[in-house]
Amino acid sequence: MRLFCIYKGIKGFVSVYNLLMKYENGLIDESVKRKLKILSFFEKYGLKPTIDAFGVSKSTIYRWRKILRDNSGRIEALKDKSRAPKRRRKRNIDIRVIDFIVDIRKRYGRIGKEKIKVLLDEYCKENGIKTVSSSTIGRIIKDRNLFFYHKEYTHFGKEKKRKMKKKLRRGGYRPKNPGDLIEIDSIVIFMDGIRRYIVTAVDVKGRFAFAYAYKRLSSKTSMDFMKKLKEVAPFPITHIQTDNGSEFHGYFRDYLEKEGITHFFTYPKRPIMNSYIERFNRTLKEEFANEAYDDLIFDIDEFNRKLMEYLIFYNTERPHTSLNYKSPLRYIIDEFGFSNMLWTYTFI
Repeated sequence: MRLFCIYKGIKGFVSVYNLLMKYENGLIDESVKRKLKILSFFEKYGLKPTIDAFGVSKSTIYRWRKILRDNSGRIEALKDKSRAPKRRRKRNIDIRVIDFIVDIRKRYGRIGKEKIKVLLDEYCKENGIKTVSSSTIGRIIKDRNLFFYHKEYTHFGKEKKRKMKKKLRRGGYRPKNPGDLIEIDSIVIFMDGIRRYIVTAVDVKGRFAFAYAYKRLSSKTSMDFMKKLKEVAPFPITHIQTDNGSEFHGYFRDYLEKEGITHFFTYPKRPIMNSYIERFNRTLKEEFANEAYDDLIFDIDEFNRKLMEYLIFYNTERPHTSLNYKSPLRYIIDEFGFSNMLWTYTFI
């Protein structure tokens, strides 16, 4: 069986075909296309117009032409090369230092690099070794995968596989309506040897706020708070953001997944990412909690009753500078057209 090519004898067909294949195989990227465009412009109009039009130097244009000549016109040779240094610095660390870090991580599990640094400095001083920084200790831990977790077993003696859930960050997400993003936090009050906790929430867009006090703080109490928040919020909740506290995992996170609510986490040691709730916490303490600590410690039910009365005032009457001196509910009704039903107190 004989095969015939219908394009046989057409001048330039092979060159065009090869160029097309280079485009399809990704050998020609945007940087190569730009360089070819500049070189084509240079051949047609000359050096000065090219420099004025594209802002490239004379040496760059001639360097690109030389690359094409040296590579027999293969345009893929114009691809940008890696600018990484050929000779990179290598860590010059005493092997005894590395052995010390490996040994202490194996013996004491997840002891942190800052604590290892203190112990290592003493060891290095005793043995006349040059010590290393805590960041270098962290890199050694990462390079050698010195991460150890407590093993858990099933009733049948099989080891449970640890499932690490990736924490979702807010990134470029911007709320457009009330309920699109609510920041949640907790306040710890310690008085007369007794601890109490106030879980707080504020809507980023409409500044609607809610809070509730608990004797203990856990993922169960946070889940209970979230249920209460859903009942009293005058809008549907789609996204929330919390810090990385243990009270915002476990039952709390399972409840959010069940309700289809997206959970964002802030980065560690970055309270500015939860700036709205931090400001509400300050307002809550200055305008209400500081004068009601006795109830919070000795009669938490009475504290929560008074807290609900304050929140009604905060959400329906109190003027907010950021809302052009409107209350949150008045602002939400005027700007977003939500139901004009008033938010009234019911003891939850």
